[in-house]
Amino acid sequence: MTLLDDLQFLLAKYHIKPRKSIGQCFCIDPFLLRRMITYSRVTENDIIIEIGAGFGFLTRLLSDVAKVVIAIELDPTLVKAIKEIFRSKKNIRIIQGNFLKIHLPKFNKIVANPPYSISSNLILHLFRLNFQYAIMTLQKEFVQKLVAQKGSKNYRSLSVIASYSASIKMLEDVPRESFYPHPNVDSTIISIKPQKPLFNVGDKHFYFKMVRCLFTHRNKKLQNALKFFIRNESNIANDAIKTLVKELPYLDLKVYELTPEEFGIISYKLYSIFKENKIILFS
Repeated sequence: MTLLDDLQFLLAKYHIKPRKSIGQCFCIDPFLLRRMITYSRVTENDIIIEIGAGFGFLTRLLSDVAKVVIAIELDPTLVKAIKEIFRSKKNIRIIQGNFLKIHLPKFNKIVANPPYSISSNLILHLFRLNFQYAIMTLQKEFVQKLVAQKGSKNYRSLSVIASYSASIKMLEDVPRESFYPHPNVDSTIISIKPQKPLFNVGDKHFYFKMVRCLFTHRNKKLQNALKFFIRNESNIANDAIKTLVKELPYLDLKVYELTPEEFGIISYKLYSIFKENKIILFS
């Protein structure tokens, strides 16, 4: 029997119809799942988080090599199913809930095929967690934005924040036929390794907020985008804003032409000015 045969049997047994509207797809490629195990270099000492366990095809493989697998699944019907499927497995812990909201137990690695509908929020959430590295399959188009460089059409605030927060590598592309139901997009396996910041931004929260705001004006010159950001984030008068902006570098570049490091230089200088002059920042 193939994984697709197994999946169709389980769908019928538990009366589940995949909800494509929320991106509910199941991996049916056993070779892909085994490659994810290889990429993750799981050992008997590892405690693994899996996001979106489905029927546990990846969960089972992880449990064969890991110390503990913490399988997180939002769908209560699927949770009921995998609790029954793995009732005799002592090293699998199943949690029903939203990964973005629940309190996580201690872990050191993430291996998962998470729902694509939460990709942006998921990545930003990961940057706040403490772990060694993650191996995940995500939508190919989203991954291209995640690793995009300055000047490219895919370059976004997320690209900048990701570059600051982690080392991210594209490992391999995955065809949509590896999943059932077939999604409308192809996928990519990536590795994410959190890293210490490579440059000083003054204040990380301020940096992230500034980058997100500036990219709402990605095609404008930096000087114009900065005026909008400062006006919305402080109590500075318009005349003072013009004077302040003149002290900053790269003003004639467009927002999408700046590197993460250059955003960092701007953030550091601007935050320092605010702090030195005791300028009130809106939260």
